[in-house]
Amino acid sequence: MDKKTKLTILFSALAGSFVGALIVFVVASSYFTQFFTDTTARSSAANLKMTIKALESLRVGDSRKAIETLEFEAKTGLVSFGALDVEEHPRAKKAILNSISDAKQYSNRYPLKPDNEQEQVLIDKALNKVE
Repeated sequence: MDKKTKLTILFSALAGSFVGALIVFVVASSYFTQFFTDTTARSSAANLKMTIKALESLRVGDSRKAIETLEFEAKTGLVSFGALDVEEHPRAKKAILNSISDAKQYSNRYPLKPDNEQEQVLIDKALNKVE
């Protein structure tokens, strides 16, 4: 086999590998984008549903139920943030810590009552991320 033929075969193999890697990247990228979009959409839908429940309770004068609904949302957020490594999300870090700080100020005035010990551990872990 001459040098030109060897180079042609090598180039073809490299080009094929590149195209294959590109296809894998595009498919994986699309999958992960869809996964995170779906996750965000589900989270937003759940938050909207809870907000509407709280608003409905307020409209009929049931502030106790509205407070319970909103505190449930606050606990859910704190549990999520307690399980999250904030350092892995540098673009969202400031917003996350500001939210936790607001929740900590609220819970200092009106203690949040966790449903179980594991929830308490994650809430404490989240609240301890801020001073």
